[in-house]
Amino acid sequence: MIRRLGGALSTAALCGSLLAGCSLAPPYHRPELPVPPSWPVGDAYLRQSETALPRYDYRQVFADPRLLTLIGQALTLNQDVARAAANIAAARAQYRIQRAQLFPELDATASFRHSGGSGSSGVGSGGTGSSGSGSSFTADLAVTGYEVDLFGR
Repeated sequence: MIRRLGGALSTAALCGSLLAGCSLAPPYHRPELPVPPSWPVGDAYLRQSETALPRYDYRQVFADPRLLTLIGQALTLNQDVARAAANIAAARAQYRIQRAQLFPELDATASFRHSGGSGSSGVGSGGTGSSGSGSSFTADLAVTGYEVDLFGR
């Protein structure tokens, strides 16, 4: 009985391993992608800044006087909109402060010195000397507090 059970079990395992290698799925064919042959061109694809976009007031878009009155009341009485606008402005300012750390600090100084002589060129009696006049200009530029980030730290 045990021998029979072992033979049946090994036969089932053999059939299972043979059937595991069979594939009933149809062969895969990659579909063609709907990609244009060239990059799209034209004015519609140019990046525009916000200043170039037209600005419309809601009074120009909507013509119903009741709707205009309702929108006006909502804008003046709704403190949540004003609070949200203030929060957006604060977040933008905080972002600019955080982003400023990515750029180097520059320190520049400049100085100019001019000295004029008195016109007498002698030192003591009959000696020769310089007139003591001249100009000097000094300019310094320093980059402080900057670390080059090569590895995305």
